[in-house]
Amino acid sequence: MRESFVFYRSFYDAIKDLPRDVQGEIYTAIMEYSLYGKETENLKPIARSVFTLMKPQIDVNNKRFENGKKGGRPKSEGKPDGNQNKTNEKPKNNQNETKDEPNVNVNDNVNVNTENTPNGVSKKDAAKAATLKRKDEFYQTLVPFVDKYGKEMIRAFFEYWSELTRTGTKMRFEKQTTWEASKRLATWAGREKTRRPNTDVGTVLHDNSQSKYDEKLW
Repeated sequence: MRESFVFYRSFYDAIKDLPRDVQGEIYTAIMEYSLYGKETENLKPIARSVFTLMKPQIDVNNKRFENGKKGGRPKSEGKPDGNQNKTNEKPKNNQNETKDEPNVNVNDNVNVNTENTPNGVSKKDAAKAATLKRKDEFYQTLVPFVDKYGKEMIRAFFEYWSELTRTGTKMRFEKQTTWEASKRLATWAGREKTRRPNTDVGTVLHDNSQSKYDEKLW
């Protein structure tokens, strides 16, 4: 268990634009893991993704902290050889004996460091976290159309248009010069309809006279 931990500015930059409830989950996950070494369960997908990007740096900081607690090589007390006598230096008559006093200003990393350092989350990782946030926002814009088109079609539409680029910083729909979700969905639905076979056509009775009626056919 630790009494303090380092919080980088890059962490804040990756979190600040997320919804408040997601921010709270990430902050809690960071503190639980940094101070107690416990991973928070049942995080929302975005919170889990952002925390996963930050976790390696927290691990590095915790390892440094543990190594620092062990200290360096112990100092060996100088003992006289068998043919030597230990000489204790005494102050002269006009001098006072000076004793080493402990440093009372030792600070065991009690301040939260908000400076962005090379060891913090990279701008690339922060950009990926921002993309995940936009991906969730994109999905929310499609929710109102579920009643009209059904969950299955909306899910297929979302998975196609939210596909990430190689850099992981843009989605397919963001590369379009124009975008109106309602029109795109209508076009998608029309294509889906043309691809599906017409299964609503029933049996046509060319002769529906009473003499041709057979219960076995109904």
